[in-house]
Amino acid sequence: MKISIRLFAAYAQAAGWRQKECEIKEPATARDVIEWLRRGPLLVLPGAGRPLVAINREHVALDAAVHAGDEVAVFPPVSGGSEDPCISLTSESLDAKALADLVRAAGHGAIVVFEGTVRDHADGPVAAITYEAYEEMALSMLRRIRDEVEARHDGVRLALAHRVGRLVVGEASVVVACGAAHRREAFAACRLAMDRIKESLPIWKREEAPSGTAKWL
Repeated sequence: MKISIRLFAAYAQAAGWRQKECEIKEPATARDVIEWLRRGPLLVLPGAGRPLVAINREHVALDAAVHAGDEVAVFPPVSGGSEDPCISLTSESLDAKALADLVRAAGHGAIVVFEGTVRDHADGPVAAITYEAYEEMALSMLRRIRDEVEARHDGVRLALAHRVGRLVVGEASVVVACGAAHRREAFAACRLAMDRIKESLPIWKREEAPSGTAKWL
């Protein structure tokens, strides 16, 4: 059967392609797709940890069934715009004040903004970081994170934005803005949203050293 396979970050670099129509035997599971990749374009999957799989833009376990016509995305563990103004995935610079303004309301006595920026060191010196995303899925996940956090913290409103592309030291890669009646709820909601982004958003980093060497994280 024919399926569409999408690769991201170090996997796409190693295979030399990002999306391809492929023929695999049926019945098949997500695990079978990974094994198919290991037998051909990706004899060794780069990086540490088990690859993650999404079928038709939904995270799945490795025993999930794959059907003809499915889009199967395979990507490393998680280390465009949107019609929703409070959700953004963009190659443009992030405007923390603009996001904060989106969550202001007459009943909000607290506005908390978290801004994550590229720093000049990690395990060694850093010159820049390139962020790559499974964009359609990342936007969907950002909406889910927003909905989850707002449901858990009554009266809270969130705006979330993440950069893609190459960022130099000092540029903001992610902004979380939260409006709430009181500071306790605002801080808690902001922290939960950022934790969820780090845990589950399908975005990867390619870290560049001043020497010009680079690695996927």
